[in-house]
Amino acid sequence: MNEDQDRISRLVNWRIEISPKCIHYPSIFNFLFLVLVSVSGFGCFDSKQKRTKDWLTFHQLAQMPKSATNLMLYQWNGLGTGETYISFQIQSNDLAAFTTNSPGLAEGKLELFNAAHQYLPYPANATNQFELDKLDRSHSYFRRRSMVPDWFDTTITNRGRKYILQRGPNSEVYINEETSKVYLRSIKG
Repeated sequence: MNEDQDRISRLVNWRIEISPKCIHYPSIFNFLFLVLVSVSGFGCFDSKQKRTKDWLTFHQLAQMPKSATNLMLYQWNGLGTGETYISFQIQSNDLAAFTTNSPGLAEGKLELFNAAHQYLPYPANATNQFELDKLDRSHSYFRRRSMVPDWFDTTITNRGRKYILQRGPNSEVYINEETSKVYLRSIKG
């Protein structure tokens, strides 16, 4: 064997021994934890605009017009469950274009509201069936759940609409024509 081959052989067969007390297990676990969190957390940093665009696309609705302001989004997800709440305000002329260019609304179930038929939260004092039976039945009512963000107020006391969408589980669109606000909601699980 020549001298170069002998060096290569020694280099290949060289054993590196690391004493167990040199390995710091907490630092290895911390590193692995950070890697796991960073890999799994990439979806958590999507922008509100991107998640809203994805919601609108999935439900076959027109994209938010450029006049959209006050975009709010609240979302939580679990294993097979979750809720999404979105609201934004648009100009009244863009509201008509939004509804016209949304094929998902045409497939949904529509309920119209006006001064005679409003969409109202149940009164806080209406806790038993007797009190609920006294409510004006010419209106539609909804129960305000504690998980719903305060800014998601779908009360409609004048002109507005509610669509129950066909696409997606428990997905609804509320349009308050007086304020030009659009509310999007989906609950899965």
